[in-house]
Amino acid sequence: MNNDRIQVCAEWLWERPIRAIAFGFGAGLAPTAPGTVGTLWAWALALVANIFFPELDTLTLLGLLLAGFVLGVWACGHAGNDLGQPDHGGMVWDEMIAFWLILVFIMPTGFLNQFIAFLLFRFFDAVKPGPIHSIDNFFKHCVFLFVCVRNSWFLLIFSNFMCGCNKNVDLLYLFLN
Repeated sequence: MNNDRIQVCAEWLWERPIRAIAFGFGAGLAPTAPGTVGTLWAWALALVANIFFPELDTLTLLGLLLAGFVLGVWACGHAGNDLGQPDHGGMVWDEMIAFWLILVFIMPTGFLNQFIAFLLFRFFDAVKPGPIHSIDNFFKHCVFLFVCVRNSWFLLIFSNFMCGCNKNVDLLYLFLN
């Protein structure tokens, strides 16, 4: 395949479903800020899923996220190979999985806290403060590992903000301590 001539568009995306997963089912096709669009799409999907599956417990959700993580590594690897770019900006599955992880730990909570989580998540993704920038450069071809490290920092900060407000914060401390 000649990677110089690939035009990322809906037609290309849906030729192979694996690309659709990597591109967040089309969210990554946004002409500007595809990561933000992917995160918003993840937020919307999480709210809809919560309506239809409110009985899912934290460990089940974490298991689903782990499966989604593995699927994403595979999907983004294939899509990146097709494009000749391992970290194409339109591949937003990593943002989606990472934001779902954050929502698992802060839900149930009100809109304001969800919005603050969204803003902080996008800040960490865009700015990559402190050692996150160095880790990003070191693991440039291993995007998912970077996302996990970056969002561990986010979870530490936001869970301190939410401390005592959510049952899942205690589970978070168990994982991080």
